[in-house]
Amino acid sequence: MLLFAVFFAAIVLCAGSLIWTARFFLQREAQIRADWQNAEQDWRAREKRLTDELLRYAHVPPLAVEQQRVAKIPDPDVTPFLSDIDDAMRADDIKEDVEQLHPEAVGMTPDEVKALWPMEWRAAEANWNAVREPLRILN
Repeated sequence: MLLFAVFFAAIVLCAGSLIWTARFFLQREAQIRADWQNAEQDWRAREKRLTDELLRYAHVPPLAVEQQRVAKIPDPDVTPFLSDIDDAMRADDIKEDVEQLHPEAVGMTPDEVKALWPMEWRAAEANWNAVREPLRILN
């Protein structure tokens, strides 16, 4: 019974030391990460000061960088004009997407692929249209 108690105490002691060590290393990692971020901010501020100083030395006013928030939404007013060549390229791109799903479509015409796999064709066409949809920029 005494041996069991000693064994249990050793296990608890090992588990406690393992938890304490993990906690110590996690705290140290967080401290190193915070120090690195502070150093990076200091480097950026020093670089900006140096750039401004060099611009002033060259009699150029310092640059003021402004960031804008831009949202892009679908623009229903714009209808893209597709020539016959653009339409053929579109069909070929869609056919290549269907070929990824059905390798036996290699060597077929787009019309044959569209007739054999209409659902996959519609999905690839919807994806192609969504990627190339004209966008309106909102400020």
